[in-house]
Amino acid sequence: MKITILTFIALIIAASASGQGGHPILKNFVARQLDDQVILQWTIIEGQTCFGIRIERSENDSVFKKIGEISGVCGSPDEDIIFTFTDSLPLENKINYYRLELGSQGYSDPVAVQTVITGDKDYHINNHLATKTLELSFSNEAPKNLRVFNLQAELLTEKQIAGQHVSLPLTGFAGGLYIFQAITESGTTISGTFVVAK
Repeated sequence: MKITILTFIALIIAASASGQGGHPILKNFVARQLDDQVILQWTIIEGQTCFGIRIERSENDSVFKKIGEISGVCGSPDEDIIFTFTDSLPLENKINYYRLELGSQGYSDPVAVQTVITGDKDYHINNHLATKTLELSFSNEAPKNLRVFNLQAELLTEKQIAGQHVSLPLTGFAGGLYIFQAITESGTTISGTFVVAK
């Protein structure tokens, strides 16, 4: 009885220490945006292998499509092996979900990254007419404060921001052109305009 209980406890400890990433052979599966690309990085745990890795992406965390593949044996009996994959054409200004198919070992849990691809500007605007919400995403330094003015330079609203994305309800705004001003922690000002439909 002692041997059975000790074996069971050892299996529980081994399973809990097997890594992060939603798969027993995987740890540290992360996605991050770098310029206009998304970099994926993960580690196959020492002593674990799989035959081939398929990289998949989704825009809704439901329907995934293959965007890349690493063929052959992946992993090593002697050491952790780190893999990197670059998605050079991520879905722009959307949440990109990624998962790995680890050969016959099944799928990883998905990881997500919100891309902000602004082109020549430091911001991107999504104006959701149906919900009367304006979403602003900033590419570099996250602003701390957002101000909205009408064309007569009257301050209509001011909002504190935490992070690179902000939603602004447009209920109460009359139809017309508005100016926004976002001020970063270092004092840089990012300005632009948006239209509220009548």
